[in-house]
Amino acid sequence: MMGSGSGGAGRGFPSPSLSSYTSSSSMRRRRQYHEETCFCGLKTLIKKSGTSKNPDRLFHTCARYRKGNHCNFFKWVEENEDVAVAEGSRGVPEMEGELDIDYEDWKVKLAWRIGSLEAEVRAHRMLLCFMFTIVMLVMLVGVLLCISYMYK
Repeated sequence: MMGSGSGGAGRGFPSPSLSSYTSSSSMRRRRQYHEETCFCGLKTLIKKSGTSKNPDRLFHTCARYRKGNHCNFFKWVEENEDVAVAEGSRGVPEMEGELDIDYEDWKVKLAWRIGSLEAEVRAHRMLLCFMFTIVMLVMLVGVLLCISYMYK
């Protein structure tokens, strides 16, 4: 964990986190205590304030914020929290939310696709077992017919 002596304007953040924070898929979020969740039950996004009263201050918000059906969750990032730091790219505040939403959409679509592929695999396994059973029954009937002709 990083202390306040790491050079981040007294907030416990490293100085690059304020200037190069972004919402990329290569970013890892770490919290000192736990991941925040909004009232929807989703993990919150961390965004940067653009107001004159709190310039560049980080806050938690609902992951669905830009979609319209969000829960209005808002909480300032605590000074003792470790926040995500981008790996070498600068984020544009307007695009941060869009990237997070795209990432959330991608995760939902991927989970749905994995679920449908698993269901397809189960269906193929059942079909294979059914076909194996039919083949075995046909072979058994053939053997029984051969035996019955031999004893006549």
